[in-house]
Amino acid sequence: MRTLPMTLAVVLAMLAPGCDTDDPPADSGADGGDADAPECTDDDDCDDDVDCTTSYCQGGRCRHTGDPTLCDDGRQCNGAERCDPLHGCAEGSPLVCDDHIECTDDDCDAEQDRCISTPNDDRCAEGYVCDRPSEGCIPE
Repeated sequence: MRTLPMTLAVVLAMLAPGCDTDDPPADSGADGGDADAPECTDDDDCDDDVDCTTSYCQGGRCRHTGDPTLCDDGRQCNGAERCDPLHGCAEGSPLVCDDHIECTDDDCDAEQDRCISTPNDDRCAEGYVCDRPSEGCIPE
């Protein structure tokens, strides 16, 4: 009779609030999604002047959802920008370039907007050169 508790658990999970796929996205804004959010009658009442949020009226309260795609500057080297629902767009963490080959200098080339790994013989012991395709230092 183990199927009864499992069936009950599935039914309860389906009835839990917020599980309906037609629900709007989770609120991530300054109002915290609580009863202290400003009251509204339509979406126009809810503009928070933050460029990367979508502001809307739901259940008579303003909601603000961050959208990081509105912050994307199209450059990979400086990292993926994010949306801070309180302050707007924020810088991302710079792209970390590492090909895991000890004798290469790895960097993100801003002009090409991609990671570049350059062999550096100075990183090899005397009598060796950096041969990137072999993944490391090889005898000269």
